[in-house]
Amino acid sequence: AVCLGRKDHLLCLLCQPARVLGHLSVPPGVAFSGVDSGVRHAVGGSDYSTVRAAAFMGRRIIRATGSSLPAQPRSLDHLVNLCPSEFEQLYEDQLPLDMSGAEFLERYGSHEDPVTTVDTLRAYPIRSATAHPVFEGTRVRLFHELLKSCAGSSSVTCLELLGELMLQSHVSYSKCGLGSEATDSLVELVRQSPSFGSHLFGAKITGGGSGGTVCILSGGPAEEAKKEVARVVELYRQSRHGHGRCPIVFEGSSMGAAEFGVLSVQVPRVVR
Repeated sequence: AVCLGRKDHLLCLLCQPARVLGHLSVPPGVAFSGVDSGVRHAVGGSDYSTVRAAAFMGRRIIRATGSSLPAQPRSLDHLVNLCPSEFEQLYEDQLPLDMSGAEFLERYGSHEDPVTTVDTLRAYPIRSATAHPVFEGTRVRLFHELLKSCAGSSSVTCLELLGELMLQSHVSYSKCGLGSEATDSLVELVRQSPSFGSHLFGAKITGGGSGGTVCILSGGPAEEAKKEVARVVELYRQSRHGHGRCPIVFEGSSMGAAEFGVLSVQVPRVVR
């Protein structure tokens, strides 16, 4: 996004492993705000590594289960390519809720992830970690199509559906172990706001989870929407999670380096 960002657009990426699909215009009357929870998250941290490993373990189990079924899964290079209906019908019940690393290695061998390792002493949330990318992929595709359909109308119904997808995504993060009390608090403040459903419509944790920034979806006249986001931010500041600090709020989008170009700065010579 730093390189390829575009003003008033979202950058569409297909992480299989890294394809840029283009830009999606944010319609008038729709706004996204990022609120820093003040809790640092680390993609290399233990929570993320555990959930990533658990998802790969789930994929390995599905591959082993699928080999005995008449209908083979279409593609298991990436879990997001598995249809939610197919996952629920054929594989979900085959996945253990949790499994120790030792038991997994004994039964299935490698989890086929070059980035993480399986700790024999750790319990892994296999079912929820595997389900997250399956359902998240469908949520993202729906979000993309809904946002396109909002262009020119920004109807309340469209915003409500977009917000619900964000809230579902947030819940899914928490289920597989990538939530945090601080980000949960921010999302709940949005849900409990008197303007929820009129100016505020949804919120979700972002990035690798376990802290970081919460994205808030707002709609309607820009100034009124900003005021409602500001009210949520102030309530968060006053809460035990805000610690009295004023959270940083990120609004809108801007040109990336590729579009902005090069800015030359001439330093005046000093003659002595």
